[in-house]
Amino acid sequence: MSKPVNWVDPIVGARIKMPISSRLTATVTGDTGGWGVGSQSEYQMVGALSYKIKPRWAIDAAWRYLYSDYSQPQIHTRIVQSGIVLGVTYTLRRAKSAY
Repeated sequence: MSKPVNWVDPIVGARIKMPISSRLTATVTGDTGGWGVGSQSEYQMVGALSYKIKPRWAIDAAWRYLYSDYSQPQIHTRIVQSGIVLGVTYTLRRAKSAY
């Protein structure tokens, strides 16, 4: 029987949103972490497009790449996942501009 393995990683990340038109927005997101605290290394990158179909509704398509390397004396796992992400977004309320 196998035992579940859980760990927590410190992570830092950034997101850049670029409006292409009044309806289309491109987003690039990435983060990295681990540094031997939980996993040895972890990072992911996402490139996404969001198309606003109504004021509060949008459809989204993205490509995501995720890498995680976890090592302990009894276990070593390296995970690489990548692929398409599709979604629908509903905005509950609009953020007010600080300006």
